[in-house]
Amino acid sequence: MEVLLENEWIRTAAYYSVSLLALILFLTIFELVTSYHNWEEIKKGNIAVAMATGGKIFGVLIFLDTPSNTPIPC
Repeated sequence: MEVLLENEWIRTAAYYSVSLLALILFLTIFELVTSYHNWEEIKKGNIAVAMATGGKIFGVLIFLDTPSNTPIPC
């Protein structure tokens, strides 16, 4: 596994894959625990829900981007 992560392209693809899967997981959990359904409200044209969901996506991705910007000690 270490040999694969030495390649910059594979390491970048791995970080983005994990981030995308985590984003989908977090949004799914949030959709399940809230009393309203985000995507249905967005389809109805509710701008407030759309902006709040965008903020959640942005916040989760900033949190998940931190490991990719941290240098790996050799």
